[in-house]
Amino acid sequence: MPLVITQQMSRDERVESFKRVVEIRRGVETKMPGFAAVAVTEPTFEEANGLLAARYGGVDSERKRRFHCL
Repeated sequence: MPLVITQQMSRDERVESFKRVVEIRRGVETKMPGFAAVAVTEPTFEEANGLLAARYGGVDSERKRRFHCL
């Protein structure tokens, strides 16, 4: 039987949910064991044609690496 969604989230609910997911993801980047030296930037958010996107960067000084998450 196919899954039928009878109620969709409003735009504001989608934005708030997306922001929570991004914060969880950023938290994982900094709270993993052995990754205490990781620092991440504040995320920037964009929307185009109903598609939400976030971007942030980070630096792991112990491992001498930079990363970006989109």
